[in-house]
Parts: sequence; structure tokens; C-alpha cells
Amino acid sequence: MIRTASPSAGEPMAESRHTLILFTIDGQKYGVDLQIVMRVVRVVEITPVPGMPEKVMGIINFEGTLIPVINTRRIIDAPLRDLELSNHLVIVQSPEQMIALVVDSVEGAIGYADAEEIPMESVIHGTKILRGILKDKEDLIFIQDIGRFLSLEERLLLDSVLDSHRRETGNG
Repeated sequence: MIRTASPSAGEPMAESRHTLILFTIDGQKYGVDLQIVMRVVRVVEITPVPGMPEKVMGIINFEGTLIPVINTRRIIDAPLRDLELSNHLVIVQSPEQMIALVVDSVEGAIGYADAEEIPMESVIHGTKILRGILKDKEDLIFIQDIGRFLSLEERLLLDSVLDSHRRETGNG
């Protein structure tokens, strides 16, 4: 928890606030930290690249940068389906690189305090892609841990394939 300046005796410590960008997949709400979201755009043409990890649909050229597009449905074990014009890409800066997540829709943003987040490990042990849960009226919002979407092996394979593609096409 991030604390503000030291309170006077008897004053409570201020609690850290966070903001999530909310998106849906098959009606279920998910969230990612606003501070890692670079942009939200309508789905664009995704260029398949041979040799990519199964979770990666291909790449897009975003402002001159090649960005891998993650099939979020594969990550959360949702039924696979073809892209639709109504889909969106949530472009985020993961700990390793920028990636685009394919989502059904983007619902806006929600702010919350540390105490409102239920750690995922206290609900289900062993989950890797979810950091926590928020209760929002009658909905549950699953907070994604973007840094765990790809394994080390998948990240290394992705880096190798992207480097090769950049050399072949001369694109950054």
C-alpha cells in the first residue's frame, strides 16, 4: 500500500487508489491497470506470422512499432471465435514489451482502493493470470496480471520470431 505524508496522531493513513480499464469477453468483466494502457482502438487487420506462440494471433503496425496481438480468449480459456468488427484492441505495456489484447468491448474505467481488491490467491490457489477480484454492484471484475500472460519460453519464442520478421521486412 502506498501511504501519503505521515498523519498526525490519531489520523488514519490514506489508502492508495487505482484505476482499471474495464473490458468484456463473453459478458464477463475484466480489468487492467490504467497506467499500463497505451491506447484502446477498434480491431484492425492482424498480420499472421509463422512460428508465433499459439496465444499470439499475429502482429499489428502501431505507429511504426510492430506489436504482437494476444488472443485473450486463449489466455482465459474462453470459447474461440472469429474476430468481429466490434472487437477492440487494448494496447498495453507489459513488463517485457508492448502487446495488444483482443477484447469484445471496452466498458470504461473504474477507480478502487487497495482494500476493495480481493487477492486471487485467497479465492483460488494456483491461478496465474488473475491478480485479484473486485465486486462492482452485482458484477465481478477479474483483474488481469499482464506480466503472466506469456511464459518465459513463449516470450523468448515471440522475441525471436519478431526479430526475424523485422530483419526480413525492415520494419521496427
